[in-house]
Amino acid sequence: MTKTLFDIFMAEARRLPKLSHEEQVALNAVKTTDPAARHRLILSVLPWAIKIASKYNHHESLEERVSYAMPGLCRAVDGWIPERGKLTTITAKCVFNELRTAIRKQCHPVVPPQSGSLPKTLEGRQQAANARAAVEVTPMLIDDYYAYEPLPPCDPCDTIRQYRAARDALPSVLREVILGCEQGDTYQTIGDRVGLSRQRIEQLRRKAIEQLREIMVE
Repeated sequence: MTKTLFDIFMAEARRLPKLSHEEQVALNAVKTTDPAARHRLILSVLPWAIKIASKYNHHESLEERVSYAMPGLCRAVDGWIPERGKLTTITAKCVFNELRTAIRKQCHPVVPPQSGSLPKTLEGRQQAANARAAVEVTPMLIDDYYAYEPLPPCDPCDTIRQYRAARDALPSVLREVILGCEQGDTYQTIGDRVGLSRQRIEQLRRKAIEQLREIMVE
């Protein structure tokens, strides 16, 4: 079987030597003046970026997901400050964000019609109201519920109704967290309102999204 360039790339990536945290810090100190040091830093976490891309559940090929991850990997290396954490930590965040951004570009956002594009009838006003209601929650659906897959080709209003029914079925604390996120509140603001820490609110948000997925696929 003939190997592709991507097969060769993956084989070489698996053979890359690992660097200790101290070695990475030393390279980081000179990365702005020494391109070779920056290159070594990128290679030191390349296997980690590939691992994240391979576990990212999406219908595209691994080669495409790895290509999406590369800008995030470079951004992580360029912005890494050792005093704030490990290089693998910022790499995971940047790579994940790049993958999410790539998927969001493939989603089907709901855009409300222009005021003059619908007939001035009861039906036209209802269509506009439905579009506004869909736009209200679509960003959250894209960012959270559909973080791993594009929006399905279905009636957006049906999706909104299903989502809201699932949201209303959540336990009170999880529902409060989700409602706060929909309104654009920060984790700290929501935490102050319900008497929990910002970190705990972030954990509850992830838990709420998991439960929303379970309810909506039933």
